Amino acid sequence: MTEKLIKSKQRVSDFGEVFTPAHIVKDMCDLVPAE
Repeated sequence: MTEKLIKSKQRVSDFGEVFTPAHIVKDMCDLVPAE
């Protein structure tokens, strides 16, 4: 299933809202060193 990156053009216009796909979030979290 593909993720929608925006809910509506209005929300992008009003808030600059876009969604980051889960695989990119995971890759970003993998860059943070473990404590």
